[in-house]
Amino acid sequence: MEEKNIYIKTGEEYISKALTLPYVKINRREFLYDTFKNESSNKIEEYIKTGNVELFSRYYIDRLAKKVIKTETNRSSAAAFATGLPGGYAIAGTIPADILQNLAHSLRLAQKLAYLYGENDLHDASGVLQENGYNTIIAYFGVMLGSSSATAAIGLFSKNSPKEIVKILNKTAVTKTVWYPIIKSVAKFFGIKVTKGGLGKVVQKSIPVVGGFISGGITYVSLSKSGENLRQRLSEVTYDYSEKKAQKDLDIVQGVVRDYGDEEKVVENNISSEI
Repeated sequence: MEEKNIYIKTGEEYISKALTLPYVKINRREFLYDTFKNESSNKIEEYIKTGNVELFSRYYIDRLAKKVIKTETNRSSAAAFATGLPGGYAIAGTIPADILQNLAHSLRLAQKLAYLYGENDLHDASGVLQENGYNTIIAYFGVMLGSSSATAAIGLFSKNSPKEIVKILNKTAVTKTVWYPIIKSVAKFFGIKVTKGGLGKVVQKSIPVVGGFISGGITYVSLSKSGENLRQRLSEVTYDYSEKKAQKDLDIVQGVVRDYGDEEKVVENNISSEI
């Protein structure tokens, strides 16, 4: 009798679970103190409180960001990740180690780059990741994977978004509607099937290739490459986000909203085939 493939976990569940792992969560204060260790405590404290990027030059932040990418990439070994994986979490047994490893380090890097470019803490005072923080991290992750909708969204909803664009956003339902297709398109990348016979017989959507894997239309290459995608976008949004650029992003996001009812179309149109 032919075994029937069934979904036991969705990509979104994997990402949600991964974000609860202590190893994946980045402590914003500790990270910024470590990254800006050559700066005065007063200056670091001000940056932690305000996220005011004018305290540092673009060149300086970009240089630190490249260093952060290199450091996190070097840490992305199976052994390094395994040491931080609590025994109580079952995801390691239901998703291939290489995918889980890339997912964990990608989420770590997304948080680090966000904080470096002035993002507020994505967790609440008790350290819990709230819905807004979750959406933001997924959007950053989407930029790393080459999602045009995620790339547009992190610009539009950043604190550097032009006032005229913000006024338009406040008059529409875009802010509530756009997150669903972004999250689903990114999560689809990690969808995994297993046979009814057991977890040992994993049928992956991904196809192994040199340096990464291809899944759901995404070519996943190195962490350094995907990290650089996010670094470049955050640098642009932080230091050079004009109204013209924001309007272009608004057009993209409005297109995503128009396609909201057709999830497969959204996924196809908003995840690039190359990074």
